[in-house]
Amino acid sequence: MLEKLKKHKLIIGIILLSVIYFILTSVQNPIFYYNAGYDDLYILISAMSILDIDWLGPFSGVTLTKGPGAPIFIAIANGLGLSLMQAQFLFYIGACILFVHTLKHVIKTDWVRLMIFAVILFNPVMYDVELLRVYRDNINSSLLLYVIACGFGIFFHYKEKPKKIVPYMIGFGVFATWMAITREEAIWIAPFTIGSSVITVFFILFDKECTEKMKKVLLYFIPIVIYCFTIAIICLLNKIAYGEFIRIENSSKPWKDFMKAVSSVDVEEPNILVPLSREAMEKLYEVSPSFAELREYFESEDGMGFADAGEVEDQIDAGWLSWAIISAVHGQGYDTDLKTMNNYYRRVTAEVNQAYEEGRLKKEDKPASIFEKQNLEKLFENLEKAFDLQVGMNNIALKIGEDTFYAENPDFPKEREDVFREITGNTSTNSKTYHYKMDEIKFNALTGITKVYETFSKPIFFIALAIYVFEIMRFFFIKPRFANYPQLIILTSLIMLHLIRLFVIAYTQTALCPAINVMYLSSTYSVQFAFEILSVIFGIEGLMNMLKYARGKNK
Repeated sequence: MLEKLKKHKLIIGIILLSVIYFILTSVQNPIFYYNAGYDDLYILISAMSILDIDWLGPFSGVTLTKGPGAPIFIAIANGLGLSLMQAQFLFYIGACILFVHTLKHVIKTDWVRLMIFAVILFNPVMYDVELLRVYRDNINSSLLLYVIACGFGIFFHYKEKPKKIVPYMIGFGVFATWMAITREEAIWIAPFTIGSSVITVFFILFDKECTEKMKKVLLYFIPIVIYCFTIAIICLLNKIAYGEFIRIENSSKPWKDFMKAVSSVDVEEPNILVPLSREAMEKLYEVSPSFAELREYFESEDGMGFADAGEVEDQIDAGWLSWAIISAVHGQGYDTDLKTMNNYYRRVTAEVNQAYEEGRLKKEDKPASIFEKQNLEKLFENLEKAFDLQVGMNNIALKIGEDTFYAENPDFPKEREDVFREITGNTSTNSKTYHYKMDEIKFNALTGITKVYETFSKPIFFIALAIYVFEIMRFFFIKPRFANYPQLIILTSLIMLHLIRLFVIAYTQTALCPAINVMYLSSTYSVQFAFEILSVIFGIEGLMNMLKYARGKNK
């Protein structure tokens, strides 16, 4: 019996840690903002419609603004009888298990892999207030870890039989596609998905020990087919439900042509944050009767609310512009169906482009660019802020599992609130059902864990960076050279994903809208912690291997 326990100690350790994690995080309740019509409310109504087998529900201007990844997840969780929090935490546990499993080829010791699992698993951001929202960033963080794990799994199995690679290829396709339909900016992981694929194909083709080379290379059609098939199904469902074969409205030709036309007006002081300024609007009102229909909304209290949310006074920032336009178009009744809405966008586009051609409206010669000095300076400032928030972990906020269902409002229908509570698993925490003492213990434990991460994250990150540089030097200059290529591939993948995400967030803050917050950075906290712990482990192993090599030579 004891021998069996020793043999499976890694599995037992993972189960114990997972149970502890699941118990502690049960203190958290989902948070739902009933008035976030473009975010929480949209996601939950879409999930309800999927459960009712009504795709994404009745059409409005918001229906196709986001991918269906998060609503699908909520619907699956509900179908399995899980609350939203239970499903999200279980999903993340699964991602951590798969990630650690793929490391077995480079880390043989069970207790070391168990330590890596613990560090990634108890990532405090996953139970931060921002990720308790009924939204999409919690599952997005887990999806990224699944994609990384599958990418590593493909690489570490490239010498084995093709059937050993197939499950990782399927996972690579499923999770990368799920990311793509969950957040519209999932393109930022392309350097990893493409880079890991190119590196693996290189090893398959040029490693003499690798057999069945073409079979293995052709396996990459699996994730490609999964992506194309999924997108085609979504487009087909949208065609059946709303009349057009598109994935999301923001990628459709009518919308892109419309945005290009209205945001190309020449203005006195171009601003990268303001593609459609008040000055440009005034000029558009004069030449486009169709666009002028939106004037009343843009100058109303609701329209000014979008301007108040941005950084530039009395202007609508780029990140809020599409929502302001959608709201204005809704106010005119043009979003009764997709065809009517797109016809409106086409009409405005035609009127504006005709004004450009006739010289009644001047098109900008040189749009505001991120490469202008003031924008570059702002970009680097924001990059530093994003780095401080992520690596310094100076804004992590926890909230005890009290009743945080913010839909409790006189204007919010009680029957809808009950349905939402049922779907998300949010339960009332009144004195009869709320075990405050027990939840306080859980909350204090999570708070203590968070403090540990906050204390050690930044110093360990810089130590990890120094070790990473050492690993690069060891690869090229220290004998035995090139021996640490698997470790270097892992560390390079993780640090590049981390840095790319920081840059994307800094760019978004500079050129679109406020983005430096825990929610938008959440997907790469696990990546950061994985980089830190793996760097330290690989550094210690590398030093020991160097000493062994030196002793062997001396003999």
